[in-house]
Amino acid sequence: MRERFDHQLEKMHSELVEMMAISEKMMSLTLLELKNPSNHTMIEVGPLYETIEELKKKVEARCLKLLLQQQPVARDLRRISSTLEMITDFDRIGEQILNINGMLDKTTPSDSFAYTSLFDLTQVTQKALTLSVQAYIREDVAMAEEMVAYDDVVDRAFKTMKKSLIKTMKLEDDETKEEEILDLLLIAKYFEKIADHSANAARWLIFLVTGEREGT
Repeated sequence: MRERFDHQLEKMHSELVEMMAISEKMMSLTLLELKNPSNHTMIEVGPLYETIEELKKKVEARCLKLLLQQQPVARDLRRISSTLEMITDFDRIGEQILNINGMLDKTTPSDSFAYTSLFDLTQVTQKALTLSVQAYIREDVAMAEEMVAYDDVVDRAFKTMKKSLIKTMKLEDDETKEEEILDLLLIAKYFEKIADHSANAARWLIFLVTGEREGT
């Protein structure tokens, strides 16, 4: 019985890791699109997000089956409950990346400042996502705590970009440019939310290992 239970836990773990790997691939494709706009990224990103959704459904079903049939206790229960939370975070991360690529299909930053600011934000967001994934794979509480703290770096990058774009919009008379700025603000917000979900997943890893849930 325990051997079968452990096998299901391992399947649950591997499916979550696969979700994480796909989200990182989606992020890499998005940064590549920002560097070399082609408007073709959605062709790859869309199916990847569909795979994330399929995996989420599989993990949810597996977790609920384990909860109902096995009545796990202590660390096993923490693993299942934290996994249920983390698959939601990584599904949302995939959704945000999909939304970004949908926006990039119609928006390309036309001035160097907007591009540089957005690219800076994407770099710190990618690091936040990577830290969260690696913390889970290694079950590294210190790395998870580092990721939670690093979310402040992303927040600052977002606020810097937001202030500058709003200032630019106030000086702008071109309606097309104003729409571009609003689109960029929305894209930036999506990146900030990716970091938020990465931090939340890191907090659930801390709970899994220690039994303590850090504040949000």
